[in-house]
This record gives sequence, C-alpha cells and structure tokens, in this order.
Amino acid sequence: FPVTIPGTVAQCPAQTGQVYSITAIPNATSYIWTVPTGWSITAGSTTNTITVTTGTAGQNGNITVRANKSCGTPISGGIQTLAVTVNSAPAAPTASAQSFCGSATVASLVGTAPSGSVVDWYAASTGGSALTTGTSLTTGTTYYAQSRDTTTGCVSSTRTAVVVTINILPAAPTTRTKSN
Repeated sequence: FPVTIPGTVAQCPAQTGQVYSITAIPNATSYIWTVPTGWSITAGSTTNTITVTTGTAGQNGNITVRANKSCGTPISGGIQTLAVTVNSAPAAPTASAQSFCGSATVASLVGTAPSGSVVDWYAASTGGSALTTGTSLTTGTTYYAQSRDTTTGCVSSTRTAVVVTINILPAAPTTRTKSN
C-alpha cells in the first residue's frame, strides 16, 4: 500500500477539481474515501482517484482512503490518511472609478490589497485570466480587481468593480502665420 496519498496539502477555500489518488491495490474491488467536513467528493468516491471541492477556511482534517476486497472487507493495511488544511482567502481590494488622459494600460490602475496580497485585474466579475499589465484600457469599461495572497496564492472570493474613463486629449492648436 502506498506510504502517502499524493495531492495538495494546503488548499484555498472552495477550490474545485482537486485530485487525490493512490496506486491501485491488488485484489481491491472498491475504495472508500472520506474528506474533512465541508469538503465534497465530486467524482470517483469508490475508485482509487477522487476529485474534490475544498471547504472554507479552517475546515481542516484528513482525507482517508480504505481499500476493500469483494463484499466490502477491508484489505489489511489498506487504510491511508493525508492531513489537509484550508487557508484563509484575503479580503477583496479597495478601488474606485478611475480616469486617465489620452490612453492607459492595466499597469495604470490603482487598487489596494490587504497586507501580504497583491491586486490582479480582470475583464470579468468571475472566471477568466488576469489581464497583463500592458493591456490597453477602454473608456466606459468596467474592470475587476481581485486580491491574491503572495504566500498561499489564495484569492479573494469577490472582485471589486472599477469603471474606467479615458479622456481624449484635445488636438494641438493650429497656428497660422499672418502675412503682411
């Protein structure tokens, strides 16, 4: 039987698609998994691989698997445990509507994240990838700021909406030379 259950030990809140797996055990016909309170098994509950959604911060505990023979009889030495924790997510950043002259990029946006966190900017209120710092901003568009803990990688559960206004610079005045 494997020494450990491979998988991420320190998790962020409400992470979906987290996989824990063990090598198939000879003569095992099923596996029984348990996860900490608040966690849920979303696939594979009787196989040697499970997919889970983590709980909220502090819903720590053990992921346990028991290998069974036919008729549900446990295989001797066929129980393994992995201790897991759920880290806290940072609070959402503070930010408000912002105006720029001429043009601006994501690097121009200002938001304040909690200590130990940075602000990532998104084009949508949920999902998607963070915008790169060189992405041009568009007037009248709402951008979304999300805090990301620099140690754990956990992100705030909500994003702060920020409306951007790009003021067009007036054209340079034209001059005419007066001839006499």
